[in-house]
Amino acid sequence: MQKQFGNPMPRNSLLGASGTDSGRWSMFMSCQNLASALSDPNKGKQKDIFTKNWGYSFTETSEIVRSPLLDTPETEDFRDYLKRISRRYKKTRKKSDNQRRLEAAPEKLCEPLESVPKIYLQANFSLKNPDIFAKVFNLPDSLADSVGSIKTFLKGDQALQEQLSHHLDCVECHLALQIGKKSESLFCALTSHDSIMADLSATVSGIQTLRGELSQVNAKHVVSPLKVLQLYRAKGNYVSLLKKLTLMATVYQAQPTIQLLLSNGDYLGALDLISTSQEVLKNELNGISSFRHLSGQLSEITHVIELLLDNDWHKFIYSDLNKPIKDEDLPLDTERLSGIAFGFLKLRKCTFVDIYRSEAVTSLQALLKQLSIEAVGDVEMDSSRNEISQEVPLAEQLKKLSFASWMTFMNEVTRSIIVFFKRVKKVHDAVQKITAEITEPSHILEVDTITPDVTELENVQPSEIHLSQKERENLRDSLHDLIVTVADAAHEKCAKYLVARTKLGLLERLNSLEFISLGKLVEEFVSETEKVLERKPNALRMCFQGQASRFVQRFHEERKRKMGLVLDGERWREAKVSAESQHQVSHIMNSGRLEDPPEPPPNAEHSEVILVGQESFCVVGATLYLLPLIIGYCTCASELRSAAPEVLARLVDLLKIFNSRACQLVLGAGALQLVGLKVISSKNLALSSRSLQLIVQFIPRIKSHFESLLGPLNLNQLRHLDQVKVDFCHHVTEIEAKLVSLLLDFSEGQLSGWDAQTAPPSPAFKAIGKQLMKMHEAIGILPLDQRTKLTVKFMQLLKQHLKRHLSRLNIVNDGGPQHMSVVSEILFFIQDLKKAKLVSANEQVESFSRDLWPT
Repeated sequence: MQKQFGNPMPRNSLLGASGTDSGRWSMFMSCQNLASALSDPNKGKQKDIFTKNWGYSFTETSEIVRSPLLDTPETEDFRDYLKRISRRYKKTRKKSDNQRRLEAAPEKLCEPLESVPKIYLQANFSLKNPDIFAKVFNLPDSLADSVGSIKTFLKGDQALQEQLSHHLDCVECHLALQIGKKSESLFCALTSHDSIMADLSATVSGIQTLRGELSQVNAKHVVSPLKVLQLYRAKGNYVSLLKKLTLMATVYQAQPTIQLLLSNGDYLGALDLISTSQEVLKNELNGISSFRHLSGQLSEITHVIELLLDNDWHKFIYSDLNKPIKDEDLPLDTERLSGIAFGFLKLRKCTFVDIYRSEAVTSLQALLKQLSIEAVGDVEMDSSRNEISQEVPLAEQLKKLSFASWMTFMNEVTRSIIVFFKRVKKVHDAVQKITAEITEPSHILEVDTITPDVTELENVQPSEIHLSQKERENLRDSLHDLIVTVADAAHEKCAKYLVARTKLGLLERLNSLEFISLGKLVEEFVSETEKVLERKPNALRMCFQGQASRFVQRFHEERKRKMGLVLDGERWREAKVSAESQHQVSHIMNSGRLEDPPEPPPNAEHSEVILVGQESFCVVGATLYLLPLIIGYCTCASELRSAAPEVLARLVDLLKIFNSRACQLVLGAGALQLVGLKVISSKNLALSSRSLQLIVQFIPRIKSHFESLLGPLNLNQLRHLDQVKVDFCHHVTEIEAKLVSLLLDFSEGQLSGWDAQTAPPSPAFKAIGKQLMKMHEAIGILPLDQRTKLTVKFMQLLKQHLKRHLSRLNIVNDGGPQHMSVVSEILFFIQDLKKAKLVSANEQVESFSRDLWPT
């Protein structure tokens, strides 16, 4: 015991002096495990850890030291426990040995049970069976059928009797052994047998008493309630039978009720009654012989109702679409339409909208034909036209109408079509509303709407109109196609009327007012169509768009030609501004709209300048001619909104032509040959610059005007106006540079003969000053700031030319006579310019002389 519970062997004792393993390993020597070896952070992520030398480095590098908090157990600590347990162990061991000895002795005395043949242990063992009997007694086959021989054989066979006795003794021995093992339980059962019998007798007596009481309860509390339940069930059966008979009577009255509903135009009620009756026949009255033909009869009635619906629908379409056009406010027969529509939807026949669409197109064509006949009949023909026979096609007769008669005809056509559209839209909206009612989520027919006889169908749910998702989509598409088809058909027919006039070239002969009136008609018709049908057809618009483009081209070519003639004949002199022109400009500046003023101009005399706000402009006649042209382009774009992009492009082209042609005539001196001018003077240049600046004032308003007319896709065209403004401003800059260059050329001619020997002021500088004053008088129509800008630029360039001539004359800033003479020249020159107010009063000689002298 001391060896078992003594101090454990220290771990250090397991290792030799060299620290190597002596052959014994304990759990205290473990300092690593497989998980820590596989997830060593010092080695990073390892893709292939199972290498050839894997595990060689798993060495023990440290020891686990025993905890100082745990005491070392001694043998004395377990001495009392060992004494107590040892006594119990000895008693238990002795008793177990005796029991084992007693159990082993009888088993040694008994032969094994396996020595008994298995035939005696079978569940079906019986000596009545001849085969088993023969096997048990080992009878030969010759004795099998002789009873006497069998008895003789058995009496003489002593070995067989001994064998059987031996088998019996073996079985009895094992049985006694088993009884001996279970003797304690057997004696316990025998001891408790009397008490068990007493409890059993008491239990039997209690059961007999309980059964007597249950028989009384059965007679008193079970049989009578069951009789009540039986009677209640019988009553329920009678009630069910009565309801069934009532239901049969109701179904029997279905056909007269259907006839009554059809006479009132209630197709939905009739169809609902048919479907309800068929459902009752299928579910509630199935197998009743008297109703075996009713289902087929109801199906035939359904087919008849379908024919009635088609006939009534065509009548409704004819009566609705052929109402007089003059009666615009005739109400729609909504009740009749709802009954027909619900009937078609109940039959799941959604093609009734397609029928209405085709009939609407036919009625529209008939309406337009009637209007054409009336238009041709109302026009007073001349003698040549009266000779035309009735065999002339109606289309040819329409082509021969005058523009006024044709416009009257087109106004009547568009008005009649809009009225027709409104009628179609009413039917469309009514059917769409009915469709919405049955698709959210279903249209349920209330039972109260049926005759009182049908209300007996209490067990049947109210009828519903069920449409599949595909049928609903087809119905929505049909309603959409109705609007699209009718709108496109009407606009295509109107486009044909327009094309017929175009082929004869009649539209090309129209003046601006006539074509604009036609454009208004088209725009109003398209707008009204979009307002009524919520759709914008493109047939008529596109047809008119082509005509509008050709009209805009003719409109532009005519005005471009006139503008060119005006420019070619312009003498570039100041033009008198009429009161009409001034009134027109004032209206544009005040209202911000490029249009003709509504009121007539005041009676006033012609003016020398035209006022734009607080600024005055002195311009040439071509500019005054251009302003009404610009207003005309803007008015044309407002009236023909569909052609606004083309009008803007032509207006930009006109402004570019005006700018380029003005540049050719003035800066390019083209006016010398065309109108016989002797020279392009400074005043001509100033008038050209001022004319361009006046047009620049209107470009932002032109841009704002077209910005409200162009669509989102065409707004990028406005950049061309910005480019035109840049071109005009660049042209003005070139004119300013030309004015400065004229002064510089004159100054260069004067300075080339100047030698700085003449007493100041020299003739050269006097001439330069006079020329500058003369030019300022000529360009006095320019604003003061622009003239000041020209003077400053000229003075800067003059200083550069003077510096070059001083270098040529070798005059330096040395205080000598020549230097002082030049300073005096400059002083007198600046003083003359100050007197003429051509330079500011603060201008000094020192500032002009800065960087003048050559180094």
